[in-house]
This record gives sequence, structure tokens and C-alpha cells, in this order.
Amino acid sequence: MASEKKVAQVPISKCDVCDRGVDARYYCQECTQEMCKDCQERHLRMISSRNHTIIRIAADKDTPVHQQESSKITCQTHPKETVQMYCLTCTLPICHTCIADKIHKNHDLDKFVNIAEKYKKHLAQLISETKQDISDYHTSLQSVQNSIQHYTQLADRTVSDINKQREQIKSEADKVADDMIREVEHRKFKDVKTMKEEGEKIKKIISDDNELLGPHEEKLHSDTDTCVRDFKTVSSYKKNKTTFSATPLRPPIFVRNDVDGVQDIFGKLKDQTEKIRVVGGKKFNPGGEPIQKPDYKRAPVGTYVNIGTSPTPASTSGNIDTDPIPAVTLSGDVIFKEYRGRTIKMYSSDKFTIVADNLSPYQTRGLCVTSEQDILVCLYNNKNDNKVVRMSFNGQIKQTIQYNKQNKPLFSNPVYVTENINGDICVVDNISAVVVVNKDGQFRFKYPESGKSSHTIDHCYGIACDKLGYILISDVSNSQIHQIDSDGRFVQFVLTRQHGIEDPRGLSIDDKGQLWVCNCLGYEVRVYKYRS
Repeated sequence: MASEKKVAQVPISKCDVCDRGVDARYYCQECTQEMCKDCQERHLRMISSRNHTIIRIAADKDTPVHQQESSKITCQTHPKETVQMYCLTCTLPICHTCIADKIHKNHDLDKFVNIAEKYKKHLAQLISETKQDISDYHTSLQSVQNSIQHYTQLADRTVSDINKQREQIKSEADKVADDMIREVEHRKFKDVKTMKEEGEKIKKIISDDNELLGPHEEKLHSDTDTCVRDFKTVSSYKKNKTTFSATPLRPPIFVRNDVDGVQDIFGKLKDQTEKIRVVGGKKFNPGGEPIQKPDYKRAPVGTYVNIGTSPTPASTSGNIDTDPIPAVTLSGDVIFKEYRGRTIKMYSSDKFTIVADNLSPYQTRGLCVTSEQDILVCLYNNKNDNKVVRMSFNGQIKQTIQYNKQNKPLFSNPVYVTENINGDICVVDNISAVVVVNKDGQFRFKYPESGKSSHTIDHCYGIACDKLGYILISDVSNSQIHQIDSDGRFVQFVLTRQHGIEDPRGLSIDDKGQLWVCNCLGYEVRVYKYRS
């Protein structure tokens, strides 16, 4: 038969509970008492102590006790014993013998396996947090790599712009110089011809005078009778002298413009290195006094700030649809659509004029004014016939954006639209994604791309682009604002609930670098400094 493992013999104390002087063979962790067999059994039968942890501290093969899990780690004080408990006071694993020796009496004790389990949980949490940190670092690394790529593209674009400027200035300078040279050559030809003609006239006069001079000289040297005879003829002759211009012709001279070097004409570099971040936040509450009065006239052209979705009555011409808010032209005129209407109007100089009223069967949705002073309009039809059109201020449609190269619809429900600095057209589609096409209407990317992006958008009611080409997208249900680059790669969350936003709606970036966010909760506008 297999031999049972025996507990090492240690000095036995007497029971702390009864006064019979019986050996204590058990220890209650909660009561910190040593007790005999009978007291231990009564202890476990009592309601108040039936769940206490009882540890056997001396061998008693006649007593069935809850077996304690044993560790394979040996006790530092008693190397022949394995640890069963952990002294929290001494932060030390201990064995039964340590308890019997009363070294740790009245100390806080716990099962060794419990401490190990707590350690494992702590370790698991540490591993989880470390993995999340690594994931965040990978995201930051990807952001840096994206920034490098974007920076390189911008730098290459700057070099290209410089070369274009050089070629343009060179071409224009060559044209101006060629025109000047042609003018000088023309003037030279004309003036030299005039001077040569004048010279020929002078030569003829000299010849005529020489012919006249010969007979007169003969008469001067003739005899007296001949002179007297011809006196009447000679005295009646009158010499007419031709007078020529005393001011000689001069060619034009070249006068340089008064500029301080070529760079004044060519242009200069402007440092726009910016680490995009959001600093601070100012509230503008309806009906209250703002911290800083917002300068609505300085709001960027072609963008809008949207508060809520309820229609606002207008006393002049029907209802203006506040979802989205109208756009502003370069001259300060307001372009808007009527609430749930099919007409686009302009408000200028206190007057309303119709831009387009022949858009049926389409409903007008979002609109914006482009850098070329065109209007981009989202058009929706229940027949799944949806598109974005570019029109002039007189309502003439100049471009229709509707299908991709495979002749499939680009949009299922275009709601908002804005123009990026590179000419791309960014459209919020079905308030759950952003579809971006180039200036010619060719598909570029969709964000978030199904199956390829770990981020989602739940109800988007605002979109804006900054001067570096980054796209900002409001995510209402998640109360955050996504920032992606001009190629659709996620960069960061610019704003979250931690910045005090809740249900962000309209977005706009003004020429001061301020980010305007409409906070639906509380119906307020928050303005953040969106620059380094």
C-alpha cells in the first residue's frame, strides 16, 4: 500500500477554546485560534463560523478536514515543509510549522493559492494593459508613418509648386522680354528708316546746291560787263534753306521695377509645420453670454456649423432647413435650401433670389461652396437615384457625380458634402461613412472601409477639412471626432467625451485655426484651438 505523507512533528500547543488541556491540532485563520479536534468540529457546525478556513497543524488521521491545496514551494524557515499559507503582514510564504510555532500569530494570513490567484489576475491585467499599450504604440507608429508619407507628399507638392512657379515666371518673363525686344526692334527699324530718309533728303539738297554753286562761281570770276548784265537775274534769286529736326531720335531704355530681389516676385516659403492637436474649449450657449463672442463673419467659406436638426422658421421665405446649415460664399452671401424642399436660394443684400428650382424629383440635402465659387449639392431620390452635382450660382449644372467606373452607384444616401484643399469632394453617405472622389468625380476611397478598418462611424452629422488636407468627421453616437488623412487613413480621435463633447454635430474650421463643434447635449457651440 502506498504510504501516506506525514506532517513533520512540531511542538503541540493546547487548545485555545476549551480548558481541558487537549492538544491543539487545528488553526482557524479567521479567528486566529488553535483548537482541538472537538472544538474544531463544533466550530465548523456553528453558523457564524462554518465557512471559516481551518488548517491542520498536526497529524490527526482520524479527523476528516477540508484538504488544503499544497504548493511545491518549500518554506524558507522550514525547508522540509511546503508552503500552505501566505503571511500578508510579513509578505512571506509560510508552512504549517510556521503557524504552529506561533511566529505569525495575529498576522493577516491568506491561502497561498489565493495569493497566487490574485497575482495571476494582476499579471493578466498587466499583460492586457501592456498589450493594449503595444497596440496603441502600433497605432501611434502607424500615425507617424502616415505623417511621414503625408509630409513627403506635401513636400513633393511644394517642390512641384516651386518648379511650376519657376517655369511660369520664366515663361512670363520670356514673353515680356520677347515683347519688349520686338518693340525695341520695331522702333529701331522704324526710326532708323526715318533717319535714313532724312539723310537722303539732305544728300539731294547738297547735290542741288552744288549744281547751283558752279554757275554762280563762274559769274563771280567773269568780267564786269557780264556781272552787270546778269545782276538782275542774280539779285532776284532767293536761297530757301531746308531746316531739319535738331532733336535726334532715341531708342527706348529698359527700366527695372523697384523690387527687393527676385524673391519678392517669385514668392517665399511659409512654415506650416503643425502637430495637429486640440487645446482648450470655449462654450457658446444659446441665450447666455459667451466666453468669447464668436466671429461668424470669419467662418470659413463653403462650410457650415450645425446646431440640432429641428427646422428653424424664417419669416422671409418659407423655412430654412437647418440640417444642414447653409453655406457662405466668398462675398458673404448665404446659399441655402428650403426645409425639405427642392429649391436652392441665395440671400444677398437683404434679398432672396432663386439659384435653382428645377431639381425635382430630387430632394436637396447638404451643400457647400467650393474654392472656385461653385455649389456642390447632395441630391436624394427614393428610387435609389442619388448623386452630387456641381452647379453655378445661376443654377446651371456643370458636373454630375453618381457612378463609379463599374457603373455602380457611388452613394446610397448623400447627406453632407465639403471640398478638401486638394480639390477632392468628401461626401457623408447614409450618415455612416464618408465617400471621397477626386475633382473629376472618380472614386478614391471610402472611410471606414468595410472589413479593413477597426473604426466605425455611428451617425455622422458633420464633416470638415483643414488646410493640410486632413478630414474631420463627427461620430455622434460615439461622441468623438475622427481625423483621417487625404488618402483615407485613420490618424487619431481629435476629440472625445474626455474633452467635454457629447453628440457632436456640425464641424467647421475657421481661418484662425479654430475648430468649431456643435455640441447637441445642451445645444451649445464649443470652439477649440486646432493648431500647435
